[in-house]
Amino acid sequence: MTPSRVQPAPDAESWRTFLQLWASQALSVLGSGLSGFALNIYLTQTMFPLESQRAQLAGALSMTALGWTVAAIVGGPWPGRWRTAGTAGA
Repeated sequence: MTPSRVQPAPDAESWRTFLQLWASQALSVLGSGLSGFALNIYLTQTMFPLESQRAQLAGALSMTALGWTVAAIVGGPWPGRWRTAGTAGA
């Protein structure tokens, strides 16, 4: 039986860095959600307020959701790509 390696406890600086990154990501997600909600309200109340415009409203809301989804799918892998590209020479 081989002895297992004990991982050292993270120091206070790495914990502080983690909390800063976590908090900034939480604010980013909150801001994105609020922006999406505000855009939906704007479309519903301002751009297509009439009952006869419900079909156009449905199309606009669908395109908005599709845009947010495509942006998340396409943009999702980029941070990991930049991270691996930045450490390739190290």
